[in-house]
Amino acid sequence: IANTMRLSLVDFAHFPAPLAAFLAALLAGLLAGYVREKVGYPRIALTVPSIVIMVPGLYMYRGIFFLALTNVGAGATWMTEAMMLVMSLPAGLLTARILNDKKWRRVD
Repeated sequence: IANTMRLSLVDFAHFPAPLAAFLAALLAGLLAGYVREKVGYPRIALTVPSIVIMVPGLYMYRGIFFLALTNVGAGATWMTEAMMLVMSLPAGLLTARILNDKKWRRVD
């Protein structure tokens, strides 16, 4: 569900890819928290498969490819986009965890 939402936001709603990745990871985390409460499955068993599919392998490949061709501008652009996507995924999960888990956000 989360990856389909991410792809739809990028392709049809023209969202920036990092924002769509953040929202999709947020949805994955919120759904995992809900399923954890209702069924009891571990949260990590539900979030890891949904997040792994969103890792931007193509962006990283294109970045390395262009850097190997000594096209530093294009390579840096693709690698920067990939890093932004990679940072958006755990940020979405972190936000979902903060919203879902009262014990986790408590500070002693």
